[in-house]
Amino acid sequence: MINDILRHRIISFVGSGGKTTLMFAVAKKLSQLGKKVIITTSTKIYLPTDYNVVLLDKECLSLAASSLKDDPICVIGSPCPGTGLFEPQKLCFCEQFGLTPKDFLKVADFVLIEADGSKHMPLKFPGENEPVIPAESDMVIAVAGMWCVGHPVSEVCHRYELACRFLSDEYGCYIGPDHKVTKEDVLRIMNSVHGYRKNVGKRAFLKYIFYDRKDYINFQI
Repeated sequence: MINDILRHRIISFVGSGGKTTLMFAVAKKLSQLGKKVIITTSTKIYLPTDYNVVLLDKECLSLAASSLKDDPICVIGSPCPGTGLFEPQKLCFCEQFGLTPKDFLKVADFVLIEADGSKHMPLKFPGENEPVIPAESDMVIAVAGMWCVGHPVSEVCHRYELACRFLSDEYGCYIGPDHKVTKEDVLRIMNSVHGYRKNVGKRAFLKYIFYDRKDYINFQI
């Protein structure tokens, strides 16, 4: 995987189950190879506690450059409005400062982007405006958690209604919310241009599957 990633510079992560974990693992591996990495989001990402964070504004590139001298991984984003008192703080990407992920390459070797959300579920089906892949991305990595297999789709899939509609069309029979997810279901969703390949276009595309919940605890590449 890492050899494929090294051929690209702006990489978006989409899908579900372990997406953020894989993104930070990729960042750590790249840093071990001597690369400077900026992590950001086109949707929302939880405020990390293990890495330097630079708030997005007109001066963030110079601040990120300074941060990357001390730590090869830096997270950039704006505080998300509307976070509740007892909710973990999230970061989002604000375009009001006229910056794009490509601008971050002025100070970093790679830009990794969380471009999708799944409400912590191992499977999802993208909605009308999902995923949010920036135009500058030259690679998309799709992630799923195979521990959804054997469980009702309504319990393990974000936007399960859309997944049921898609699978019903795929199999030519009714698939309802009580349908037990199969491995074939996951692969069909991951491989479809209506599923995890949505909005990928001609970009390089990789799939990564976490086969067990334990796979992504302290996961490293």
